[in-house]
Amino acid sequence: MCKEKTVSIKVKGDCIILDGHYEIEKSRCDSAAKILEWVHHLAEKNWVDADLLYEFIERAAQLNKINIYVSA
Repeated sequence: MCKEKTVSIKVKGDCIILDGHYEIEKSRCDSAAKILEWVHHLAEKNWVDADLLYEFIERAAQLNKINIYVSA
């Protein structure tokens, strides 16, 4: 039987903390381009799934007051 992945994501101060130990400082994801770069980097990790990437994008954008929902 396969185990479900359960990776937590929290915001503490000026850091986003993934899986309880992987910290990303606010200043390292303070633009849409930097968030995309982190998504690309995190996607290579075997403990990261699509749900975690979605939540990371949401939290990073919220923390840095970035509007990621642009209208056409």
